[in-house]
Amino acid sequence: MSSKIKIKPILSAFSGDREIENFCDPNSHDKTGSGVAVDTFNKLRAWDELSDDGVFTEVFNGGNVVGFIYTVPGRLVSFGVSPNHRVKPVLKKVFEDIVEMAGDEFLCAMWTRNSRGIQWLQRCGMEILTCDDVVTELIYKKCQ
Repeated sequence: MSSKIKIKPILSAFSGDREIENFCDPNSHDKTGSGVAVDTFNKLRAWDELSDDGVFTEVFNGGNVVGFIYTVPGRLVSFGVSPNHRVKPVLKKVFEDIVEMAGDEFLCAMWTRNSRGIQWLQRCGMEILTCDDVVTELIYKKCQ
């Protein structure tokens, strides 16, 4: 794992996602897969400049880079997985990696419009902490 942010895994996560414009930052100017990837890359670089302990890792499936995860201790900042690889075994491993990286208790803020991501996080055991028209914050607490 490394804190160096890479564009390729982020592009892999959003390329081919035909619905991404419905779930991404509503303020993004370019809501295509590549536009969302560039926007995410720039935001993660900004996070990384502010955090000494941010961790960026690539998600692999079958030896191919299919996504990414970025965390700081106690917070899942961003993640993404290629639409072609959003299958149960890959997604299960992604969440296991998130817990390993972020810790046994962590927060995650999502655009409220990202119902797809929020529902997946809830299926993984996260609970909604707060929610408004713009941002939904979720919390994960690993059972002891």
